[in-house]
Amino acid sequence: MGALLSGPVLAGLFLITLTGSVVWCISQKLYKSLSWRGIIFCALPGIIMVLLFYALAIHMYTALGGWPKSIGEAGFPPALLKNANITFLYFELMFLSMIFIWPAAMLICSVFARWRKYIAHLSLFGASFVICFIIILLAPSQFLYWWWD
Repeated sequence: MGALLSGPVLAGLFLITLTGSVVWCISQKLYKSLSWRGIIFCALPGIIMVLLFYALAIHMYTALGGWPKSIGEAGFPPALLKNANITFLYFELMFLSMIFIWPAAMLICSVFARWRKYIAHLSLFGASFVICFIIILLAPSQFLYWWWD
């Protein structure tokens, strides 16, 4: 039972932490000090995630002549398999970084006063991840069904 609750609990803690950090950054006016380069750098991993996801969807639709008829990768051409594996790996790295690395970095930056200015970068990175994840959920339902299984 504990394993079933860990996903929603972690997601809830992540969203609470993200919301708190965004509110704190707005109240401290930390976002005003960010450069365009810094904003793009923070948002880029989420943007890459969306681009890889939709590139896989387009590749799959054109290579198979439609959406897959079954769960799994049976009958996929080698190039499509490679594309799917790269996309899966990137998603795993993003999710693991958001579960383990992002909270640790937030905690460290919160503890040390001279590192608090980096909370703006971390909160922007987390917000871009959430926004990009929502954009991914707008994909065709047949592709999402295959993706999540």
